Amino acid sequence: MKIYGTSLFVFPGRHGESTITMWKCGSSGINAEYGGYLLTRFSDRVLLFASTFALGAVIALSSLLDFISTTVLYYECLSLLMKLLQGFAAGVTGVTCFAALVALYPDNEGAATAVGQATMSASMACAPFITSVLYSAGGFKLAMIGVGGAIILLSASALFVPQLTATGHDFMDLKSKVKLLLNPWTLFAAWHCAMCTCLLSYHSPIFSTYVEKTFGVSVLWSGLALSIPGAIFCVIAFPIGALIDRYNPYPFFLTSALLIPVTYLFMGPSPFLTFVTPSKIQILSVLAALGILIPMGAISSLPVMLDMYKVTKSLEEIPGRDLNLLIAIYCSSNPLGCLFGSFVSGIVAEKYSFAESTGGAALVFFAQTVACCVYCGFAYFNK
Repeated sequence: MKIYGTSLFVFPGRHGESTITMWKCGSSGINAEYGGYLLTRFSDRVLLFASTFALGAVIALSSLLDFISTTVLYYECLSLLMKLLQGFAAGVTGVTCFAALVALYPDNEGAATAVGQATMSASMACAPFITSVLYSAGGFKLAMIGVGGAIILLSASALFVPQLTATGHDFMDLKSKVKLLLNPWTLFAAWHCAMCTCLLSYHSPIFSTYVEKTFGVSVLWSGLALSIPGAIFCVIAFPIGALIDRYNPYPFFLTSALLIPVTYLFMGPSPFLTFVTPSKIQILSVLAALGILIPMGAISSLPVMLDMYKVTKSLEEIPGRDLNLLIAIYCSSNPLGCLFGSFVSGIVAEKYSFAESTGGAALVFFAQTVACCVYCGFAYFNK
């Protein structure tokens, strides 16, 4: 999982490739479904080794881009291709890891999801720092070769992974696969996870500019502030997962849907919250609260998805091939949420202030809150 998370936030390159990096997250999310299908064909160790080795190789080969002195367009096209390949390999790696964790702890889906989410969050926090240090020491070439080479070496450890997920299922025809992928009750749980990660990344592109102009703080201060949700996420993920397994995922799912938009209203704060004075304490408090509420929603989404699939299909146990594809759908929600949050934030920031854009995002999320109430009500009355 650390490899998967690091791959999504590895040092971008020469020309400010925020858009290309966004496409990389999208590629990882879209290809996660393909990774779920591959899990029904190949063993854990084969998939994990192949995808991890390919991931490291693509990152290492990216170092060659620094020697290209042709047009910027040519460079960007090659860089986009590298990032798409990187996203594909990362998507397969992520699905394999999550599926292995769920298979290893079948009665503790919340804790298994928490381990995956926490390690991915930790790697996303560490990756920019590690690659920046390597870049400062030896430039772009050292950064890419260092990270890529380390991942290639780590890929050998995949050969010792035991076979955990089921393989060799009967072939699932296209109609059945589409029906599973488009099941609205399972898709909604993944959508909720995507909305949570969307808000986690939504304010990031415009946060630094806002706090530096409003409070006169340094870039270091804004960077440390942005790391607060991720740091809390890592610490609190496993306890939340354990509580979900002990009790019920639906209260955590619904609580996150109710409190996240209320908390996000105070980020700006929203223009109609005239009684709230913008301050550094207010910003840090909101970020800390999001560090608790967002993992609550993201981690509970997978147990809720699997339980809802059992409820709607009247199943006691989910077949292995269905389980792998459901996990793939869940895995795709994380990077696609990041993609959507960064993309929309960049568009909205051109027309609206920080307070208006974050307040608007909170109001949009309230529609998700209403939908979550209906969703949980359906689950309650159909058990």
